[in-house]
Amino acid sequence: DYDPGTQDVKYKCVYYDKEKKTWETEGCETKSVDKTRGGQVSCECNHMTSFAILMSLDPIPDYLEVIQSQITSPLLGFSLFCLLFMIGTIIPFKALRSTRSMKIHLSLAGSQCFAITIFLLTNLNGVIGDDAPWMCKGIAILMDYSYLVVFMWTVVESVIMYISLVQVFGGHISRYMLKFNLFCWITPLLSPLTAFF
Repeated sequence: DYDPGTQDVKYKCVYYDKEKKTWETEGCETKSVDKTRGGQVSCECNHMTSFAILMSLDPIPDYLEVIQSQITSPLLGFSLFCLLFMIGTIIPFKALRSTRSMKIHLSLAGSQCFAITIFLLTNLNGVIGDDAPWMCKGIAILMDYSYLVVFMWTVVESVIMYISLVQVFGGHISRYMLKFNLFCWITPLLSPLTAFF
């Protein structure tokens, strides 16, 4: 939980420059910060634009960043192993993998494997250099896309559960896997493509 009285937080009054597409401080001044009243901040700006208050905690110490990476990567690696083990266990059994719910489970697991792999690639040291901003942008697009795909498969899983448990009769969807795949893999493209380009 955030406690303005105990944590050292820096407040900055800024406005959004549409041409530069960045937050700027020119013409905005942070007048006062009252930590006793829940971090109340007063700003003065000499122009009428969209403005905000940016808050930043002190940077995370290097040793905590290393510990966080040492915990995150192995646990995600273990999750990836378990997902691949589940997929590998189900695939050989045709009767099991041919049911509608199992096809959707496998698709959800596959999308989770994709998302975890993309996230683990970001933790490789030296992969993204300062001289390759396009690579950073590409990985950000892939991460955004992969998590949206997982979310879409979760939505499909929920809808199918609803149809199976509540609606029961009349729950047939013709060519459902084609429709679900198009929905789950194509629809999420809209967000990263419109946000980054």
